[in-house]
Amino acid sequence: MTRAMDAYARTRGVELIDRIDFSQVRRLLDLGSGPGTCSFAIIERFPNVKATLLDLETPIRIAHGIAKEKGVTDRVEFIATDAMSYVTDEAYDAILVSNTLHMLGIEASLVLLRRRYNMLVPSGKIQVQAQYLDDSRTYPGGQRCSI
Repeated sequence: MTRAMDAYARTRGVELIDRIDFSQVRRLLDLGSGPGTCSFAIIERFPNVKATLLDLETPIRIAHGIAKEKGVTDRVEFIATDAMSYVTDEAYDAILVSNTLHMLGIEASLVLLRRRYNMLVPSGKIQVQAQYLDDSRTYPGGQRCSI
């Protein structure tokens, strides 16, 4: 499944970096990184970015393999843990949350985003790419939320 997510996200990763300027970012945290596709696209386009990929053990293992294939392991840190429980003293210029929030629901998403906001440098930004599903989890929902 993680490799399938990589194939799906390859177009989304490129799409993301065509719309968001990461040129001032030095440290990027990719929450729920999956195979790391978006982060790999970002660090390939922006050579000053170092990425921290955070996800559960299996996706991180696969992301590490992909990073080796791409020859970018020197610019990527891998953390296998749950995004809700991650704690660090590190500060990031940008936090990417791509296709993760829909799995949590609105309330848990707000909790996650509020906690991660404190991990940003003063001018840092959280970039969210998300789709919310309705309660049946089979159709895009119409609810919006704000932090």
